[in-house]
Amino acid sequence: MDDTGLDRLAGSDWDRQLGRVILAAAAFVIFCIFMPTLAGLAYLQQDLGTYNLPVRFFYAQAIASGQDFTWCPSIWCGYYLHGEGQVGMYHPVHWLLYRCLPLSLAFGCELILAYPFMMAGMYLLLRCHRLPFSAAAVGASLFTLCGFNVLHFIHPNAVAVISHIPWLLAQYEGLAASVTGPYGVGLRRSWRLATIALLTASQLLLGYPQYVWISLLGEGLWVAFLAWRTWSVNWLFLVAWAKLLGLLLGAVQLLPTLDMLLNSERAAPEEYFRLGGSLHPINLFQFLAPYWFKHRVYSPVGFQGWQTQEYGIYMGSIAVLLVVVALMSSTDRARFQSLTFCCIVCVVVGGCLSFGQYLPGYRFLSSLPPLSLFRCPCRHVVLLALGLAGLASVGWQCLMRLSCPGHGVSSGGRPTGDTEAAQEQEGDGSGGSARGGEQAPCVRRGVEDDVGLRLKVGFVARLLLIAVAAIALGLKVWCKIDSDSVLRGIVGSTGHVLAGVLLLAVAVRLLVMAVNGRRWAVAVLGPFGVLELGIYGLSALWSYWPDSPTSIARFLADAKRPRGGWQGRVVGPNRLIMTGAALATGYVGLLPRRCLDYGQPAALRLAGVRWLYERDGKRRQLDDALPRAWLTTDVARLKQLMHQALKSGRNRTAATERPCRQSWRRGNARVGQWASAHRDGN
Repeated sequence: MDDTGLDRLAGSDWDRQLGRVILAAAAFVIFCIFMPTLAGLAYLQQDLGTYNLPVRFFYAQAIASGQDFTWCPSIWCGYYLHGEGQVGMYHPVHWLLYRCLPLSLAFGCELILAYPFMMAGMYLLLRCHRLPFSAAAVGASLFTLCGFNVLHFIHPNAVAVISHIPWLLAQYEGLAASVTGPYGVGLRRSWRLATIALLTASQLLLGYPQYVWISLLGEGLWVAFLAWRTWSVNWLFLVAWAKLLGLLLGAVQLLPTLDMLLNSERAAPEEYFRLGGSLHPINLFQFLAPYWFKHRVYSPVGFQGWQTQEYGIYMGSIAVLLVVVALMSSTDRARFQSLTFCCIVCVVVGGCLSFGQYLPGYRFLSSLPPLSLFRCPCRHVVLLALGLAGLASVGWQCLMRLSCPGHGVSSGGRPTGDTEAAQEQEGDGSGGSARGGEQAPCVRRGVEDDVGLRLKVGFVARLLLIAVAAIALGLKVWCKIDSDSVLRGIVGSTGHVLAGVLLLAVAVRLLVMAVNGRRWAVAVLGPFGVLELGIYGLSALWSYWPDSPTSIARFLADAKRPRGGWQGRVVGPNRLIMTGAALATGYVGLLPRRCLDYGQPAALRLAGVRWLYERDGKRRQLDDALPRAWLTTDVARLKQLMHQALKSGRNRTAATERPCRQSWRRGNARVGQWASAHRDGN
């Protein structure tokens, strides 16, 4: 099919209707995620409850009262929350949400808004390459609902930063296409540069530098190819200016984060920290058997709760099959050569970096900035997901081409539609060929190529299914036979293993029928793949954490204030600040450099801790805690005071980090009123 035929396919009613159905299926999944928020509930599993909700409660309270929200006195005896970054305090969307909406609704909207924004950006990026409506819808849906993005639901800032990547890539595509042109093109180029600057600033204001780095890596690969394709580097200077402007706009968040980083325990991370969270290559089996692993993922160091969302990379049963179709179709690879090449590069680079310590040479790379500042190399897998989604959209375009009535080949390999008309025209021009005569060479070659493509795709898809079924079921049977097998703690239940194989079998059957011209199979395959991927994500959100979503009141049921209120500071979970407690510790992303070891009773007394929460959730009241402030003329270095263990003069001695001169005289003082102290240090 030539360019005219593809353009006609992209604008056909069949393509638009199918694309709308696919987008509706993806929108339904996103609505299901958001539905508990409409019922007044909140997702509070893992980081959402232990960190995100409590600090956003403080953020909302500070905005409502008109106080400074950059410093939180309720964590770590005073903590630079704005520098830590993950609240995104100066992002306009966050400010509006927590300024105008109740906490539960604002929190739920923040969690969900990134997904439709991401899907729209990915759709725009694929349409920039003139893919049909339905192909762009498939690619956008697969990327938005992939395992990495949905399972990282508990990291809202991470998903929000990722959602900007397709939008930025789409702007680069448009910018490369409008390097030269009349005034109108130049005006559009200015708008694209402004959009790049605003998107970059938005990413920085969201306060998650690791994902900003991953975004810059993907952008750099994409822009490098565009510069090579256009044989022009002049527009790269415009991109650099736009990124610099975005950097300046986002400096209000970037500079405090750098300051906080230099004064945290992450300023010089050790090797085990940088290599922790590396994706073991065996996890690639998830693409074909998502439920084969016991916890959906494999970790060589033993399973922990955070590994499911970090290592989950499933993209649906149709994703890999469509990638196979795209790579086997030389016609579509040539037609979308630019997109195919960029996606393959993203897959290779993102996949290799995500392996971390399992990649030869990564130990050296991890010692270089910016990789030396981050943990969990597996997070680079988002670039792999982006590339696979792009390739899958090219594969879908191939299915649409083969199933289109005007393509020229029916399910039995006979010429139809536009091909017959083309044969008549060529026959009339040559004076020799009629409708029933010999086919034109170019048409005959296209028919033969597509017949061969059908045979190859069908053979490879069936072979892939047989191999996956043999491996998955064979290893499961081996675990049943050998009770001492190391796989018993890795492989999931029989029902889950069979479910994964069955899903792949259905996808393979629909694919084989689709490449043979069955339009109904194409119509079923797209929504099936999207809904099946959505069920994978929803089941993880709702089954792995059965106590979430829940109401905020129930979440705080075991965090009630004691009679008389909180007297002194508390050592416990972050959610206690929602009841008015002031924590001496806390759960944060950037741990501050500590002067006190709160494992020692002397340090707890010095910090004024009166309540201690044990691991079982029970609280214990401590005695002899020092008051919040006292008058004294006796000063001692903190280390010296800790050695003395407060055995003498603990109510008369002040602890300082640095030595100071004692030039005071005894006297009297009266405390009139405590101010609202936002900088309440140790």
